[in-house]
Amino acid sequence: MVTSRPRSRLNPTQILLLRRGQWGIEASCHQRLDVSLHEDHSRVRSVSGVAVLGLLSRISLALFIQDGQRPQPVRDKTFPIWSGRLQKRPRPILDRLLERCLSP
Repeated sequence: MVTSRPRSRLNPTQILLLRRGQWGIEASCHQRLDVSLHEDHSRVRSVSGVAVLGLLSRISLALFIQDGQRPQPVRDKTFPIWSGRLQKRPRPILDRLLERCLSP
């Protein structure tokens, strides 16, 4: 691990916490984007296309996380299940998105 702190100022627990912190972003957001949304396999190469798809992916992920907070069976709290429901009935989630974006 690379750090600017001298070794004498860090005990093993602090090193472990720093190390875990490095993986916090990967575990919370990037892993979902890579695995569930297959972002790493995208063939889009234009800068604007990448920006738009990245924005839409993150909006989708935020809506998924918000939807997971409502009471529902645990088996239904996966991205593939949520995505399948969204494809069959997109209106409720679109209404929720518009409500959040257009509320005064």
